[in-house]
Amino acid sequence: MGTYNIEIEKNSQRINSLEDWCKLGGPKKENQWKDGRSAKELAKYILDGNGYLPKEIEDILLNIGCKSSKVFKCEPEKITSLVGRGGGRNHDLYIEQSGEIVIGVEAKADETLGKLISEELDDKKITDNKINRINSLYESIYGCYPLDGGDIRYQLLTAMVGILLEAQRLHISKALLLIITFKKDGCYKEENINSNMKDINTFINSLERSRDGEKYSFSSYPHVDLYIENIEIDVK
Repeated sequence: MGTYNIEIEKNSQRINSLEDWCKLGGPKKENQWKDGRSAKELAKYILDGNGYLPKEIEDILLNIGCKSSKVFKCEPEKITSLVGRGGGRNHDLYIEQSGEIVIGVEAKADETLGKLISEELDDKKITDNKINRINSLYESIYGCYPLDGGDIRYQLLTAMVGILLEAQRLHISKALLLIITFKKDGCYKEENINSNMKDINTFINSLERSRDGEKYSFSSYPHVDLYIENIEIDVK
């Protein structure tokens, strides 16, 4: 038995099985729902806890100082609105303990973390709306526009800002960006994993001036302490 009890729901419907998860909170593209890919492996990983958060996540939350007296509510594919028109931030899994902490999960196998911000801005088809969104998100974290384009993955920036916005909206003082990499034999390339790790480290290093011990703080989100964790899970 674990420490942190969970309930998984989507659109007020309980998720108790892989079939439920796929039907209610699965990926838009059907070919993404298969063994070895992040969407299905994340679902299996969470469901295998039998009503509790897995040990790896439990250890992180114990270190942060999260209470065990409240249930953690989980929602696959929750969308957080971002600046401007268009889609918001799709959390692969959103986890909330009422009044205590919000968690945004970014799950990967060896899929990429999307384009660099510099690549997004260099796209000749980029709209003013997209430029304004990138500038706004970047400024809220770094205090300036990405004048040189930057070598940060846009997906990591939206993942972080998305969970900060949820914490701010709910007046919750703790937020966790949790990146989970699933490694199933025959379903990933080590060079892709290494490339993602390099991008994650570059991103974390770019936040150094906002770091205070294990947490990060940003003037745009003055009442939120952010934690960033990256774990790898070997899948049998």
